[in-house]
Amino acid sequence: EINKTREIASGIESKLIRTNLLERIKNADTSFLSYLEKISGLLPPGIYFSSIEYTQGEQIVLKGNASEMSEVFDFVKALEDAKIFKGVKSEHVSKKKSGDEVLANFDIVCRL
Repeated sequence: EINKTREIASGIESKLIRTNLLERIKNADTSFLSYLEKISGLLPPGIYFSSIEYTQGEQIVLKGNASEMSEVFDFVKALEDAKIFKGVKSEHVSKKKSGDEVLANFDIVCRL
């Protein structure tokens, strides 16, 4: 009985994966590339990303540096005002020295 149930569950799981893939294709506005395009349209010149982490259907975490801390807060405000995400939060903003230059290091979490 357990093996029989396991086979049925495996079949259902593979169909669920395919259904989710088709749903993502159908809803291109909620795809990672769509979010990335919208973010890049709001990106000011002084901000650079070191990584962008995407969790399907949950959140996007933007990590990077800016020349000024105020640029990070202005970017967060622009993301909030754009109403792309359910919530935008700056998780971590700190100063870091890189050679002779002082940069603002940040982590911004955007809930989908």
